[in-house]
Amino acid sequence: MPKTPQARQSKQGLICLDLFSGAGGFSEGFRQAGFHTIAANDIDASAGATYELNHNKHGTKFVLGDISDPRVQERLFDAVGKTELDTIIGGPPLAIAGSVVILCDPSRMCAERSATRPAAACQGMTRIGGVARC
Repeated sequence: MPKTPQARQSKQGLICLDLFSGAGGFSEGFRQAGFHTIAANDIDASAGATYELNHNKHGTKFVLGDISDPRVQERLFDAVGKTELDTIIGGPPLAIAGSVVILCDPSRMCAERSATRPAAACQGMTRIGGVARC
């Protein structure tokens, strides 16, 4: 009988990245489910301060700023480093309603060093409302 693939786990459990994190509700739920959030991002400073208060003790690096800013993207990449992500989580980015956010396979994202890419760069991309998924 073929073996079922096992989920990869680090010493801290499965690894995720939280985008549009707000104060960290998704990170907390994922933490309780056994995940470690390696880094998180939000544009709101008040939400970020709350996030840091609740999640720094778990080793999560919070990156404040607009995710479309290349400097913020680079800080997120630096926070993740060479760590293999198991998933990317995120709340609805209300501040950019009507814009397109491109979410791609995290392995391709890290390999190409870009959190957002032009639609033409995504093979098999589908658009759902304001979110484009590869």
